[in-house]
Amino acid sequence: MRLTNAIYRRNMVRMWKKAWKKYGSFTEYPVNISRERLNQGIEIVDPLKWQELPKMTWTPPVADDPRFWRPMPREEQSNYHDEPTHLVTPKTRLLKGVQQASILAKAQSLDGFPSNVENLVGSVEIPNQDSLVQRYIMQSQVWDPTKDKLPKRIDTRKVGWHFQAAYGIKNEKSSTILLRNMIRLCQSLAGRYPSIATDRRLIYKPYIGTHYFHDDNMVLVQGLYEYLITGQQGLNAFASEDEVEATTMEPLADISPISPFIDLSPTNCYSLDTITHLNKPHSHGVPQTLFMLNKNYWNTDQRQARCLLFCLATALSQARKLYGVDVKQLPEPVSIQCVNMDPTTVNFIFFQLNTADFKSRDGIKNMAWFSGDHHLFKKELSQPWLGTEYETTKYKDYEADVFRRFLAVFLNGLPEVHSNDVQSDISAALP
Repeated sequence: MRLTNAIYRRNMVRMWKKAWKKYGSFTEYPVNISRERLNQGIEIVDPLKWQELPKMTWTPPVADDPRFWRPMPREEQSNYHDEPTHLVTPKTRLLKGVQQASILAKAQSLDGFPSNVENLVGSVEIPNQDSLVQRYIMQSQVWDPTKDKLPKRIDTRKVGWHFQAAYGIKNEKSSTILLRNMIRLCQSLAGRYPSIATDRRLIYKPYIGTHYFHDDNMVLVQGLYEYLITGQQGLNAFASEDEVEATTMEPLADISPISPFIDLSPTNCYSLDTITHLNKPHSHGVPQTLFMLNKNYWNTDQRQARCLLFCLATALSQARKLYGVDVKQLPEPVSIQCVNMDPTTVNFIFFQLNTADFKSRDGIKNMAWFSGDHHLFKKELSQPWLGTEYETTKYKDYEADVFRRFLAVFLNGLPEVHSNDVQSDISAALP
């Protein structure tokens, strides 16, 4: 008779039950010690009792041997403080989003673009603008030769479908390629607006670190941007003096009984110095525009909240540089704008620092404009369970208005653009 796999198969459950029944029990017999041994005064040691081994008394001949490196205790570090602070980093996720960040920044939340930036949307066109942006999209998604192993894909539309291992461009690098090319396309207008090359500087990976007190609680903001545009002068105010005065009547957001500091991690090791992108004074060191990449799977509200706190830190550092460290009421507001994006979506923030007094919820408030979920294009991943027609990824629904807004943000602050606006307003007023 031939032993096939079905006949040769054994019942392992029955076999294990018999084995446990026969060999699964263990009888522990007491240790018998002769009376003579006990009378000799020999110490009896229980082998099952844990005994501490003697510590190593040998020290290496070289004091800085890396094999025996030990981290310094927090209490012995030079920047240790008894009073903890609330730390904000690019990885800090505010679950309540913009509402929570507006409380920490004492800011009034507004929708859309400020009027002076909205007027720049579509006012300037680059030759073959849409064609170049679409090529940048394809370069960031397909044409780059990077072949990294992508994370395992799980599609909720077909739970349980086994996707094969894929290699390509990760989201982080895709966002970096797209952002770098879009900034370079905007810089190509230097022939028309020379101040792009003469009055501005583009800084890669700048650092910001500053602190402030909010309701007697110290908040420390520190981290890196992707890019920072600086210039000789700051941006013009986004709101008029009347609009700033009107903020005294607007209440702040309320998320009680939740504390706005609930998502901020406490730490005792920090520095009270304000550290910016430039260690020494520079003629082109005034911050204007921040660029940040969204390297996470947060929603848009949480991404905008994180960028708002970094806009606040940048504006505070500039205000202290202009008016002193202890300034509370600013003679002139400080304006900062921010762009944060992922491979398909671009978000905008415009922040105006009107006051540095965070002790009270009353009085003049800061202002923040939010404009998010601008989809540059749509990326439809493959759905192989639907047939051969859906086996490839599709890129469609290119939205040209998104780059026009990106270009308007980039052009904001150029002296040639504002002088042309003033001249056009004068011409329109003449009969």
